[in-house]
Amino acid sequence: MKKGKIFALGLIVFTLYLTDIVQAQQNNKISQNAGGSILRVKKSNGDDVIGSPYLLEEWVKGNVKFKDNTSARNGDFKYDVMEDLLIVKSESGEENVFSDPIDEFTLTVKGKSKLFKNGFSGENGVNGKSYFEVIYNGKTKLLKRYSKTIIESKGYNTSTITKKYEESSLYYIAKADNKLIPIKKNDKSILDALEKPELSKYVKDNKLNLKSDEDIEKLLAYYDTL
Repeated sequence: MKKGKIFALGLIVFTLYLTDIVQAQQNNKISQNAGGSILRVKKSNGDDVIGSPYLLEEWVKGNVKFKDNTSARNGDFKYDVMEDLLIVKSESGEENVFSDPIDEFTLTVKGKSKLFKNGFSGENGVNGKSYFEVIYNGKTKLLKRYSKTIIESKGYNTSTITKKYEESSLYYIAKADNKLIPIKKNDKSILDALEKPELSKYVKDNKLNLKSDEDIEKLLAYYDTL
């Protein structure tokens, strides 16, 4: 009888142990897929280009939320702007990418968290997988889209072609429907996008400088209350 109770207790403990392992695997895809089941090795962008395809050259800590609501936390990441891909560092130090669809990710840069999301539409060259930095994350969003291109140039009196990465960025506002409205950082462009004439008075009364991300955030926070 005692042996039976001991066996049953052991079975319960073993079952709980397996449950904890499965739960940890579901909640942390970096640990779960260290062997590569949902990771694939990133292809090289080429070594003959001056500069970097990444937003930041160094690895930074971050978190990922996948479309199925699972997550990978406290991993080492880079954002490849050229390819519009999130790169994750494997245990062996390789540059890998997730094959599971990503909903959003955060990168910790100089102690601050940068949020990147996809799922926006309505602009040429953008699809539902394109990532935007979310600068203001209310009902209305202020978004920044990074891009990099390779520029080729030839020096004077030489046949040698030099290649280098050139970075640019564009700003957008997205309302509740997640459709992108391209803007420039000035009063007219932003107020036209928001289509609320009374906002002009708010900008003036509060001495907002709409060349500043921080002041655009203040304007959008007020706009979301209307």
